[in-house]
Order: sequence, then C-alpha cells, then structure tokens
Amino acid sequence: LRLAADNAPDIKRIEFDPDVFSGPDPVVIVGSQLTIASGLDLTISASEDNPVELRRRNPDTPGRVLNVEDTANLELRNLTLNGNGQTADVQLSIAQGGVIRNAGQLSLYNVTVKNGAAQNGGGIYSSGQLTIGHSTISGNRSEGDGGGVYARGSVVIEQSSFAGNRSFNGSG
Repeated sequence: LRLAADNAPDIKRIEFDPDVFSGPDPVVIVGSQLTIASGLDLTISASEDNPVELRRRNPDTPGRVLNVEDTANLELRNLTLNGNGQTADVQLSIAQGGVIRNAGQLSLYNVTVKNGAAQNGGGIYSSGQLTIGHSTISGNRSEGDGGGVYARGSVVIEQSSFAGNRSFNGSG
C-alpha cells in the first residue's frame, strides 16, 4: 500500500481483495502516514460488504493516516481510517489533521474517520477540495478549531454523520 501510494504514479487504483481481507473488521496497521504525492490520481477501496480499517499503530502517539499533497486527487471508498489517538494528550498532538491532512482533492464515500487528535482538524484538516458522502466522522478531538473537520477550501457533504467530535478551545 505504501509503495503504491508514495511512489507509483502509473497505479490508479488500489483495491483490497475481499478474499484476503476477510472476516469481521479486517485491519491494516499504518506505522507512519501514507503520503499521496502531488500529481497522483488514486482510488483506494475495499468491498462495501467488508470495509477495511487503516489504523495508526500506537494509541499513545497521535499521528495521521493520510497526507494528500496539493494537486493530488484521492478517492477513498468503503474504508475506516482510525487515527488511534484517543489516549493521547491532544495538547501534544500534531498541528493539522489528526487522521487526514488534505491540500489536494479528496473524496470520501462510505468512509469512517475516527479517533484523531490534532491542534486543528481532529479528524480532517483540509485546505483543498473535500467531498464527504455517506460517511461518518466520529470521536475526533482538537485543541483548537474543528473537532471533526477543519476546512479552509471547498467542502461538499452529503448524507453523512458527525458524532462525538470535540473542539476544546476553538470552534467546530
């Protein structure tokens, strides 16, 4: 997954095989953030019947799962992204985007973004284009603004839910 996301501009789609990633709640551990480099156009998806969870390794050290650079275009489908930062001290967390930092174009369809911790944008920090459809943003925390989402660019949200997100000293 890392090799394809970071270094392979000719790969356009990464799809988790439901036969390999089977059983209840399959999990892929992400040691450090996956970077979707500028200029890449990529879709990462799993089966609608068996979504895959991408989870940060250490619950005591918050860190994001994905970093989408400017001019990158990323579409996520049928996934859960877990920042795994519920036990972390939010005051010591990363500056932007506890689970996802987006400076490009990001589309989420049937995606859950949860358990992020950041100074701004506990779940998602977006300065680019963001589309959220049929998704859930939950259990994220920020010290500043945007417990669930902090957006400075354009945002489209359709039939999605936001629950249990907290912003301690800011708004949202």
